Amino acid sequence: MTAEEFAVVFANNVRALLAARGWSQAALAAKLDVSQPAVARMLSGNRPPNGATLAAVATVFEVDPCELICRAKTKPPKS
Repeated sequence: MTAEEFAVVFANNVRALLAARGWSQAALAAKLDVSQPAVARMLSGNRPPNGATLAAVATVFEVDPCELICRAKTKPPKS
């Protein structure tokens, strides 16, 4: 996976967790103690998170960091 792909997968997974919990970017920013624009940059998918960001986001969502950086598994098509 390239750095660009890694950044997009992370952003998509964080967006999905935000939606599942009904949290806004501002709510996530408050939980991470960062600005809302910092969260917006994180969700842009333009650059991969550093280790500290990955760990902090995983902690806030109470998920394993791998859940933030792994692609969603898709079911194979039925024959």
